[in-house]
Amino acid sequence: MMMFDTRALLYQAPLLLLVVGGLAVLLLEAFARAPSFAQLAPEGDPSTARDRNWLMWLAALVLVLTLFAALFVFRRVGTPRVLYGGMLIADRYALFFCLLLVGAALLTVLAYGGYAREHRVEHG
Repeated sequence: MMMFDTRALLYQAPLLLLVVGGLAVLLLEAFARAPSFAQLAPEGDPSTARDRNWLMWLAALVLVLTLFAALFVFRRVGTPRVLYGGMLIADRYALFFCLLLVGAALLTVLAYGGYAREHRVEHG
């Protein structure tokens, strides 16, 4: 019988932060109040996007926290760690790609806010 090792949570912290934070952003976006039609500004006014702009910053915060967690684990892991009986391996190669992909996601989230306002494709 395999015992649960709490030290494994340290090595999977970037994954946990990304999943839990992403789910929180999705749930908050689903239940955030949209402005009523009477409160909407004229069509050319970019202030209509401010109602849910905080979701973009929350997603960026989650991604920044994930980057810091991945950097912390990257500096701690020396040799590859086999977790959960081989189901997850924490090594620098995997963490490098975690840093790369989360960094790209962060740049995408930050760039999309202005793009969505400019092209009027804000949804939600």
